[in-house]
Amino acid sequence: MLPGLAPHVRHDLGGSDETVGYVIGIFSFVALGARFFSGTLADTRGRKKVFALGLLCCAVAGAVYLAPLGISGVYLARVLQGFGEAFLYTGAATWAIEIAGVHRSAQALGYVSSGIWGGMSAGPVLGSWLGSFGHAALTQTLLALMGFALLVRVPERYKPHPHRTKRAWLPRFLITPGVAVGLVNMHYPVITGFLILYLARHGDSAEPHFRPTR
Repeated sequence: MLPGLAPHVRHDLGGSDETVGYVIGIFSFVALGARFFSGTLADTRGRKKVFALGLLCCAVAGAVYLAPLGISGVYLARVLQGFGEAFLYTGAATWAIEIAGVHRSAQALGYVSSGIWGGMSAGPVLGSWLGSFGHAALTQTLLALMGFALLVRVPERYKPHPHRTKRAWLPRFLITPGVAVGLVNMHYPVITGFLILYLARHGDSAEPHFRPTR
């Protein structure tokens, strides 16, 4: 959705650059907040259910993009997509580790991350090729539903641990690496959201701005 999201908000819906920032940023805040309970949900309800719920949220988000709800609809879709991303990654990552075992957890997470980021790399290319925001939204819905249909065919043998102990809501050893990852990812919504608008505004004249100076 990203190649068409900012132009859609800015030009089709008449939003400002500030609105574009809010629309893109709300996804990250929701995805962050949802992760604090998606893990608990995966532990109590099963990894597959959380994974499937994430795919359904992404499918519904694509449908909401298509609804004539204006800026409010875009906000709602971004919120749903934030929940979808959080549930999807949490369910997929924990399920992969559970299947592979702790001794192969790094390899399992490597494959999961490659699949997710491979899709994120190919998605904008596909979105640009489709040519319109509506086509991209419809494709998101269809692909998410296809993923859901494939997922329900995979069996899961998961039972919640009968003696779960109460642990700290946010263990101290997670704070430092969490902050580091968060700082690394702060640039992502800025670049994806506003670089497209910058290029569209300048057209061919934008090319000299990217030439290195000697």
